[in-house]
Amino acid sequence: MGHALRGVAEYRSGDYTHALQDLQQEAESGNPESQAYLGLMFDLGQGVKQDFAQAVVWLRRAAEQGNATAQCGLGQMYHAGQGVPQDLEEATHWFRRAADQGDERAEFQLGEMCSFGEGAIADPREAAKWYLRSADQGNVLARLRLGWIYDLGLGVDSDPKAAARWYRKSAQANNAEAQCRLGLMLQTGHGLSMDLGEAVSWYRKSADQGNAESLRRLGWLYREGCGVPRSRSVAFALYSFSAGMDQNEGGGRARPLLDTLYRSLTLAEFDAGQNLITRISRGGAPISVQVDAFLFHAALDLAVFPIYRNPCNYLEFP
Repeated sequence: MGHALRGVAEYRSGDYTHALQDLQQEAESGNPESQAYLGLMFDLGQGVKQDFAQAVVWLRRAAEQGNATAQCGLGQMYHAGQGVPQDLEEATHWFRRAADQGDERAEFQLGEMCSFGEGAIADPREAAKWYLRSADQGNVLARLRLGWIYDLGLGVDSDPKAAARWYRKSAQANNAEAQCRLGLMLQTGHGLSMDLGEAVSWYRKSADQGNAESLRRLGWLYREGCGVPRSRSVAFALYSFSAGMDQNEGGGRARPLLDTLYRSLTLAEFDAGQNLITRISRGGAPISVQVDAFLFHAALDLAVFPIYRNPCNYLEFP
């Protein structure tokens, strides 16, 4: 048992070489916790060559002894078809066994499967139940999903205030999508009192993580001078980064805005925007900090309008 405890501690500290030695010894002796962690190491290629088949072997041994971590891990292997043929029914079986023990990751996975109809007909109410159980244990993604389903009324009565509450909990844990959605609710007064300053703050946090939607929305705010200094050069830079991202991540929505803005820029605005793009691309500081420094130092032939000059009618928001 001493080797098992030491092996787990070594794994959690990132010392995979020594963790492998201690965990393997205990796993071969039948210790389920060691077997579970050894399975994870093979699954993720931590300290060993990635080997999904070996991961399944060790996860199954631990799962059959009732280890919830291994049961969830084995469910994920069946769900993804890694080391075993994909089998959503078997994935559900192992997720449920882990969830019955309160494993928040398994509860979230069951929420996802019920929400998207994986292995069965989609069941929004069942999805909401599993998301809530997971979210109550602090799962950040489950909190995001709860915000989403209360926002849209999927499996629950539509409740913008509840949606905002769950988005905020996820946003406070630094989830970029939740930060973006919370920003929009604050900007529009949907579920919350309208607060453009706080909306901008959440958009900035999200954009700093590369969220395409927040980059696009911030671009629009800078273009119009809503809650931020007006700068079409900054808008051009932010639209450019948003448009350059995968369309599935929201990048496609920025492209027409970028094209329209580009055609109306002066040469000075375009050059300034390109300069900002270069600065951001070099890294070294978050996007929001780079924008602030750019606006402070750049000698732009642009009027910088006072904050909140534009009322920012939501109906005009793209």
